[in-house]
Amino acid sequence: MIKIIFTVLLFFFTGFSLIAKTFELGLRFGLGYMPENKFQSQLDNYKTENSPYILSNTHVTSFNKPKNWEIVGRIRWRDKTKFGINVGNTNFPNFHIRETSSDGYFTNINLNLSNQYLIFTFHYEWQLRKAFIDTGIGLGINETSLKTDATTIGNYYYDREIGRFSGNGLSYRVETSYNKKLKDKLLFQTGVIFNYHTIPELNGIINGVGGSPLLKSDGSVAIMPISAIADAIGSGVYPVRKLDVTMSNFILFCSFIYTF
Repeated sequence: MIKIIFTVLLFFFTGFSLIAKTFELGLRFGLGYMPENKFQSQLDNYKTENSPYILSNTHVTSFNKPKNWEIVGRIRWRDKTKFGINVGNTNFPNFHIRETSSDGYFTNINLNLSNQYLIFTFHYEWQLRKAFIDTGIGLGINETSLKTDATTIGNYYYDREIGRFSGNGLSYRVETSYNKKLKDKLLFQTGVIFNYHTIPELNGIINGVGGSPLLKSDGSVAIMPISAIADAIGSGVYPVRKLDVTMSNFILFCSFIYTF
């Protein structure tokens, strides 16, 4: 992902330099909110055991207030239009899945979710007295990472599984901002972004062995190593597919942009 980002940035700034009127480069920081989504709903159905005769109660703590930062690059093509590129990272608060099952086992999973992305944008400006309003749309790619640390105890049993998973997908964006010059070449922005990310599947390792978060035939979700998939099939609960991630967020941000 990092190699792709640097290659695209190099092409973007060198390729458009021949037609650009001005260049803009800046930093953006923001705080966000993630509405209830499909990924969260699926985690609410987390179940460690595959047997349909074992009941479980699952609680997922909130992780809907992410922090965000971006490097923003833009090239002015005409008086009121710009092309841009945004390279950023969204970090979600650490959260937990806690499951108590009827066979006497308790599972606690610590999770960390993050999202890196590269988005191309198109912008249009409206003059507003001594400031201006900027509205943009964007399309790009993302790499989403999920880290897990699971502990299961009960009936004189203890097990710990550490997992790292990642997946790539498409990202979509709509944004608007209020812009005002602080100095001749220094611009201040504040506004709101709506991001929508889709990741078809997550792949990775659990304790050094291949594994993935899976959606099972009974509608439950589990994080399983490859060796456990055979056990699930033997119990009559079949892994249907690898778990996909679909999520959106709103980001309230401020930026400082320098014009060349």
